[in-house]
Amino acid sequence: MRELLSTGEVCRVLGVGPAVICRWLELGIIRPARRGHGKGNQHIYSLRDVLAIALARDLRRRGFSLRQAGGVCESLLNKPLDAIRADIAAGRRYLITASESVPPVLASRESVDDADLLACHLKGLPLAVIDVGGVLRRIEEAVKADVAAEVTV
Repeated sequence: MRELLSTGEVCRVLGVGPAVICRWLELGIIRPARRGHGKGNQHIYSLRDVLAIALARDLRRRGFSLRQAGGVCESLLNKPLDAIRADIAAGRRYLITASESVPPVLASRESVDDADLLACHLKGLPLAVIDVGGVLRRIEEAVKADVAAEVTV
């Protein structure tokens, strides 16, 4: 399994245009594992980076602001991919909620229970329970398919 991807590969795997990636880079919402310097040098992204971008994209589709989605990226980018995989293996879920009144408060929490969900709902906070494992599996499958397509061409 390839662990590092170029900007073009990230775009193909996630189905987003390069303009989205460039804009999010400019805003500091995402950061590549390795930055390209100079003309023709590409940014390189780890699978953890791609996972963070995918989750932020999905949250944007669910009505979260770009700032809130960026908080999820920040939360995930500070956690090693092995730790995320361990959480997935342990069956932990992530509750993602946000409050515009407290800048970028986006709590990515492990061990979600019904009381947490109810408390967020009663406070009127936007929330989403994310199947991080499912998203990561889809990314890994897309990366494998992308690599296989390169080999057959």
